[in-house]
Amino acid sequence: MSVKDNDVSVMSQCVDVHAVCVDLTDWHKTQSAVKSLGHIDLLINNAGVSKPLPFTDVAVDTFDWQVAAFLVA
Repeated sequence: MSVKDNDVSVMSQCVDVHAVCVDLTDWHKTQSAVKSLGHIDLLINNAGVSKPLPFTDVAVDTFDWQVAAFLVA
């Protein structure tokens, strides 16, 4: 069973489940997505990014992007 199949299986067992994909490093998009849902009983945040590079080759923008995804999101 793939992860996607498992998501569908779990969601089919619940009465009112909504999956929303949003760039959590973009505060305005995140805020808009949350407001569009109304009341939230449970929120699962699964954020993570990767751009494998040697540390000395990581650009400032890449570093900022990773920090935003892991700490801000």
